[in-house]
Amino acid sequence: MKRIPWFLLLFNVGRIFWKKLRYRPRFRTHPIQRISPRASLELHGQGQMNLGYNLCVSPLCCFQALSSGLLEIGDKVFFNRGCIISCHQKVTIGKGCVFGPDVKIYDNDHSFSKEGIDLSAHKLGDISVGEGTWVAANVVILRNTHIGKHCVIGAGAVVKGTIPDHSLVTTDRTLIISPIE
Repeated sequence: MKRIPWFLLLFNVGRIFWKKLRYRPRFRTHPIQRISPRASLELHGQGQMNLGYNLCVSPLCCFQALSSGLLEIGDKVFFNRGCIISCHQKVTIGKGCVFGPDVKIYDNDHSFSKEGIDLSAHKLGDISVGEGTWVAANVVILRNTHIGKHCVIGAGAVVKGTIPDHSLVTTDRTLIISPIE
């Protein structure tokens, strides 16, 4: 098992202590985590974050609990570089999940119509990812998505809807090559 560098351990204990002090009881977590100093955990409005034991968050990740959003992440979850979670309502991630680089999770969309986009209004829907799921690189998970336990979501997929337990999800992207005339 790889040892956690002492300076990262101290940084995380300090950061978690500060967030618990500042946001109590809206920020709950085990004091020992493996969160990169270059990752951000943000609470805005009445947002809440509940982080499980032994969470590993790589650099350039950004997790936001906005408005009255509730972000819950289970034990022993791994997030690779550049993952984003934007939570306005509820995002739940089960224990033992693995996320590849640049995965994006959005439980909200901006409201829009023929007249344009209303940046202050959002359409909301819960997201849940079942335990033991692997989400590969560059996947986008949209609102109203429920992914079952022990699934594999292939690279580059855009996921919305219900995915049953033990499913493999891929997308068919055809490469079209045409001569330039």
